[in-house]
Amino acid sequence: MKNKKLIYIVLFLTVLIDAIGDGLIVPLVPFYGLKFDASPSTIALLFSIYSLSQLITTPFWGTMSDRFGRRPMLLLSLIGSGLAYLWLSQATALWMLFVCRMLEGTMAVSFLLATIYISDITTNENRTKSMGIIGAASGLGCLIGPGLSSALVGSDPNNPTLCYPVSLLLVWRC
Repeated sequence: MKNKKLIYIVLFLTVLIDAIGDGLIVPLVPFYGLKFDASPSTIALLFSIYSLSQLITTPFWGTMSDRFGRRPMLLLSLIGSGLAYLWLSQATALWMLFVCRMLEGTMAVSFLLATIYISDITTNENRTKSMGIIGAASGLGCLIGPGLSSALVGSDPNNPTLCYPVSLLLVWRC
């Protein structure tokens, strides 16, 4: 029983941290695009490529988690997200933004894998409550992330500090 509680806590924190990361980055995507003189339609594509990558790779992640286990795939997705954020913080060209957003979308499966994991370890009576807890972690992360991002990016819209929010994710200094 204690082991299950620990698993729930770890899954909650995993989804929370991943959602905070996404929430930190999303408000900054237009600024990153403008930094490289991207048009509004190109910036919209930067948003879309993330979702397209996620749509295409989600079945792959589900299959791999069935084959190799939930924990290793969760860890791999978090490491991959961290690398994508690191690369984003060091991007020097528009094409790099696209590749970073594709990698972020490909690796953004912690919610999916946590949901599958919860489904595996809970009884039918407790499944709804457990899924709600994972959903709450995601919602809380989506609330905290943009707030942190706005606090870290600065108040000058013409000269935002783009590296601080990404640095917070990676404990990386700009």
